[in-house]
Amino acid sequence: MKNILTKEMIRRKSFCIFCMISILLPLTYQIYLNMGNQSGMATLYWLCRYWFYLCAVLTVAVYICLSSSLLEDVDETIAGCRGSGYYQRKGLGRFLVVFILSQAIVFLMMEFVAVRNDATGYALPMLPKMFLCNLLLPLLICLLVGCVLAQWQNQHHSAIALIVFLVMSSPLTEMMLGNKEHTNSWGNRLSYILRHIFAIFYEEANWWPNEQVGLQTEWTRFAVQFFWILLCLGMLCSIKKRKLCISGCLLLACSVACLVYAQLPASTYRHYNSNTDFYLYKEQANGLQEAADIGYTIQDYDLKLDFGRQLKVEGTLVIEAEKPMDAFVFTLYRGYKLKSLESTQPITWSLQDDLVTIHTEKPTEQLSITLQYQGYNNLFYSNMDGAMLPGWFPWYPMAGEKQIYLNFETWNSEYNTYNRIEPAHIRLDVQAPFTLVSNLAQTSERVYEGESDSICVAMSVL
Repeated sequence: MKNILTKEMIRRKSFCIFCMISILLPLTYQIYLNMGNQSGMATLYWLCRYWFYLCAVLTVAVYICLSSSLLEDVDETIAGCRGSGYYQRKGLGRFLVVFILSQAIVFLMMEFVAVRNDATGYALPMLPKMFLCNLLLPLLICLLVGCVLAQWQNQHHSAIALIVFLVMSSPLTEMMLGNKEHTNSWGNRLSYILRHIFAIFYEEANWWPNEQVGLQTEWTRFAVQFFWILLCLGMLCSIKKRKLCISGCLLLACSVACLVYAQLPASTYRHYNSNTDFYLYKEQANGLQEAADIGYTIQDYDLKLDFGRQLKVEGTLVIEAEKPMDAFVFTLYRGYKLKSLESTQPITWSLQDDLVTIHTEKPTEQLSITLQYQGYNNLFYSNMDGAMLPGWFPWYPMAGEKQIYLNFETWNSEYNTYNRIEPAHIRLDVQAPFTLVSNLAQTSERVYEGESDSICVAMSVL
């Protein structure tokens, strides 16, 4: 009897710890930031920096409170009158109430700070999404993982699994990644995939966030979070019924679909892979060279830009040559995969690294081509949250062979910011859920047009 009471006391203390930490700590921290006149986004960022550590403590508290090994004697005692698993069901209900209450208080405080301290209120429309992705869903996942592992009969295995989950989702595993020389090796790819599966918290919290793109609210990150939520719910359904059921199978299938979507190529802005081009081009980079006269230019760009998981471009280019030619070369960064290239004239084309070569059957002075490509660059991001695409970077086709990276003897190697195209007529049709800033004039809704020697696009939901 004494042993049962001791276990019951541990359960109650764990629940009290959960309540105090989940409500008092974030609330106290927000009041402190509010007194320091921090903006709404800065308040959210500072919470994100330490959210993992709070969630780790709460996860352990939930695991201890709901652990089957701690409550099996209590369950056996009251199973006859209230059914088995009574304390697990009661504990889950209490945790749910505290979870909803604590997150509502944190969100309302954050909105209050944003209204009080943000003169422009620029972050208010995005705060709910950033709060959902960086605070609410990570905490929900941790609580669900604690609930699932608490149902395991083997306490040692469940404790080891809990430690592995917390370590893999912690900032510690970010050290596995970085701007490495052999970024395409299988070892690096595997480490990226493994880290991405556990990337439920805000990453690189030691760096101040990019205020244009927000706090890492890409759809691929939401997909990872929903993978864990659906996986845990599916396992809880199966554990409850002690066998695989239809609802459990559907939830597990949906979790696998989310995981597959999360691994698809996507543009994300992270410091750990923003310098991969340095290793990619350092062997072939030279000093700045004078542009050669190639004898042809792209006179007209008519492009449709679609910003989703990554940038998708389709459109028409008109190439004009000084004299009849049968070979044309243009530069397109290798991170953008060319899907199709067609013309009214018979042509063949080949792709090697950043160079696209077009051959015509007969020499011609004018060539109109339609093309489709999609992709991204790790540094110059382009997704549904924002874009930063400078005009000197070949995210769009540039006539001739351009130097993307320069190697300076007295300075670090850098991108070639001197790249330009010959003045051309440019028309952009932009499909994106945010406002665009460009070096072209806006002629109608989502359409930008004008004559320029580059195409610069910068945009953000903020």
